Amino acid sequence: MDAAAGRDRRAVKVARERSAHEAVDEEAIAKGIFESVVRTSDENKSWESLSLSRPLLRAVATAGYASPTPVQAAVIPIAIAGRDVCASAATGSGKTAAFVLPCLERFLAWRGGYGKNMNGLQAQIKFILLLPTRELASQCEYVLRTLGGQLRPAPVLTCLITGGTKNIRQQEAALRRRPDAIVATPGRLLDHVTNTSSFALDQIECCVLDEADKLLELGFEKEVKRLLQALPGGSKTTGILGSRSGRRQTLLFSATFGAQVETLAALSLDRPVRIKITADAAPGGVAKRLTQDFIKLKTDAEKHGARQEIAEREATFLALVSHSLIDKETSEKEKASATDKKKERRRQQMVAFFETRAQVSRMARIIQALRSLGHNEVPEALQLHGGLRQIERSANLEAFSNGDAILLLCTDVAARGLDLEQVGYVINFDMPRTVSAYVHRVGRTARAGRSGLAITIVGKARRQVLKDYLRARTADLDASVSDSTNLANTQVRNRVVTKQYVNDYKQALVSAETCIAELAEKEVLDRATDNAQLETDRAYNLVAHADEIHSRPKRTWFQSSRERDEIKSRAKEQAKDEARLADGLAIKKEARLAVGLPVRGPRGMPEGPGHRLSRKKRRRLEALQQTIDQDDDRDETEKRKKKKNTIDHQAIAADREANLAKIKRVAHKAKLTNRRKIEVDDSVPISERRTKAKHKTKFGEFQSDESTSRFKTERNTDDKNTNDDDINADPLLSSRRFTEFDPSRVSAFKKHKNKGAFKSKTRYKRR
Repeated sequence: MDAAAGRDRRAVKVARERSAHEAVDEEAIAKGIFESVVRTSDENKSWESLSLSRPLLRAVATAGYASPTPVQAAVIPIAIAGRDVCASAATGSGKTAAFVLPCLERFLAWRGGYGKNMNGLQAQIKFILLLPTRELASQCEYVLRTLGGQLRPAPVLTCLITGGTKNIRQQEAALRRRPDAIVATPGRLLDHVTNTSSFALDQIECCVLDEADKLLELGFEKEVKRLLQALPGGSKTTGILGSRSGRRQTLLFSATFGAQVETLAALSLDRPVRIKITADAAPGGVAKRLTQDFIKLKTDAEKHGARQEIAEREATFLALVSHSLIDKETSEKEKASATDKKKERRRQQMVAFFETRAQVSRMARIIQALRSLGHNEVPEALQLHGGLRQIERSANLEAFSNGDAILLLCTDVAARGLDLEQVGYVINFDMPRTVSAYVHRVGRTARAGRSGLAITIVGKARRQVLKDYLRARTADLDASVSDSTNLANTQVRNRVVTKQYVNDYKQALVSAETCIAELAEKEVLDRATDNAQLETDRAYNLVAHADEIHSRPKRTWFQSSRERDEIKSRAKEQAKDEARLADGLAIKKEARLAVGLPVRGPRGMPEGPGHRLSRKKRRRLEALQQTIDQDDDRDETEKRKKKKNTIDHQAIAADREANLAKIKRVAHKAKLTNRRKIEVDDSVPISERRTKAKHKTKFGEFQSDESTSRFKTERNTDDKNTNDDDINADPLLSSRRFTEFDPSRVSAFKKHKNKGAFKSKTRYKRR
């Protein structure tokens, strides 16, 4: 009875959320952001029914595409009609071909007016594809070259423009030849638009933004908008393919969408069609045939220390990749042929995702150290992250694709769009910060209808993200039942790694720590050597090709170096804030649950324990919550006071320093003004002049006179207009003047001159 009531309450909640989502879509349509919303799960279509031309049908058959996927069947007819599209579908559902084929069809329609005679055809750049990472751009260019290379009488000429390479001059030469299509990352393409002569994007008819939500993250957003400003206008006039095709058609694709994508759609798209595909998706937005396992760590960083939790996580990861996922039937492997061994090796390939580059480098050193110490069961690993040079990234990715290694250690640079066919396992070293990042990571397996397994090691700090994903998955599953769409219920399991393996690898890590440290030092030295070699080559080139280098125009950018540094720092701070938020929310929710307080949801509704209580218990919880809120307010007030007092002390210290500096300036000026000067007659002997100059501070200023010699102090400049009567009346002013000079004092000084310095009587009185 309770289970049925829970399902009913959950169904009501899901229906309310579904109606809210539909209301958002209707509001977007009312604002003019989207012209219509298409939700489809139709899979019973063929390539012939999608209005593709014969050359493209032959190209599709040659590439081995049997039938279109749901996203291809929904997008291609609308895109061929010239409409702007904003589409979302699950990872591995064939989005690349869904936007490449309409671009090629548009290109064939533009070239069709010339027939087989290509002599009158002027070279023009007709469509451009923007992607967030270099590896994804290279993969997309390969798909475009595969399908466009089958066209006759001439194949499509493509050009790959990505950063991280030194062949800028080669890219400039390729762009001046005006290829038919450009596949690029935003930064390098914008560099060429700004600095490359004889290159423009004024003839573009189709623009594709793949992984649009990633392109609009901090650091990419301004570059993408700047590129869109350099393109021709949107779909507002009659074009060659339809009444609304216009000069530029824009297609946006991603597995996950946010508010920024809708903002971009409102700015650069003309009443696009919003397409949502549910056929290839399972609850939670993952692939149909994906099995998800979660390993919950027992070690807590707060109780046992962060280092112990890291050791537990590393040992669990090594036990997982060495024993739990590797086929141990060695006898059958030995009997198999070399080709079968390679196929089996590729079938068991694993991709492991880490949070930072430092974690990837450390795990690579651990694997190398363990294999050098005799732990051959640990598989060889390759690295893929932003800290490597582009040539190393490309070589490692190609080696992994060819089956030379079984394990790929990477960051989120490989989480978007990469199609690694034979990857059977995805391992998350830690739960990502967001549900969207998790969906993209696990999408590297179970692609194009294949099965796959995703394993995630979850610590206490990121369990809230896991709960959010499971809650969204349950809501999607209940909504599919109520809407009769019947989403596939993928397996979600709790996995346990054998404790013996974990303890063995803990001991192995302790014994290998020295070797790991030596490998880290060697890696630092190698990196320093490489950097020194690069600097040497750079210096040689500057000297050898000085004339050519100085003759080139200086490359400019639409942002200053300070603005770029600010954007980078803001991106880093945003990533840190997301990590703190992901960790802090989990700790805060667990703390509230520990004291029995309800956890507030996004709409203020209580979640978890605390709801459906009696009046007495609810009032007790409200009183406890009020007490906690008062304590929080008191702490916040004390922090503000402390901060204010700190600011006041700083202001007082600053004023004090300013006043002290002012006093020093005034004193120095007064010293210069009141400095006593000695006026000397040339008739006085040099020795006598030196003696009088040495003791002028004791006897005043010397003045030469025919009758008598007197010492007289010079008045201050402020007292020049002071009357003599005032001076005599004022004891302070009168003390500043000397009377007649007493010759006995000078004679007394001369008497002791040969015996040493003059000694004061007060010195003997004190003794």
